[in-house]
Amino acid sequence: MIKLPMAFGLCLFLAVVLIGRNGATTEILEATVIAYDDIKATTPCYRKCEASLIVRIDAPGNRGAQYVRIDLTYRNGSSFPREVIARKRLWRFSVKRTNSLDEQLYEYIVQERTQQSGERKYPIWRMVPGAEDEKLPFGKVLPSYSLIGKERKSK
Repeated sequence: MIKLPMAFGLCLFLAVVLIGRNGATTEILEATVIAYDDIKATTPCYRKCEASLIVRIDAPGNRGAQYVRIDLTYRNGSSFPREVIARKRLWRFSVKRTNSLDEQLYEYIVQERTQQSGERKYPIWRMVPGAEDEKLPFGKVLPSYSLIGKERKSK
């Protein structure tokens, strides 16, 4: 027989576990890949590699577009998923919303001026082929998502 304090503790434990597991729901985003973080894509990594994409979600009825960042991880044994950035196209992503990672979109990483050289700016984002005419919303805070599983081409 379970005593009342023990039953209460067990119920509380299960509630915390279930809420923690279901806190971020999985969503399906149909979005066009516009740009990728070129620094992350070209930096050597060990074991767990990271990448970021900027995608455009078109609103129905031509009411404008929303840009979001999708972060993904992959093992260094596999390579950066080049097919996603081969050209501008619509993809279907299974993602989880990561509010705590929302941040302003910066265009450059700036290396401060030293005695040997002046200030240098290194572009972060590279446009995918076919998206060169897009204007990224630099200076705006973008919603952040984490990729779950594999990306799929949209129909």
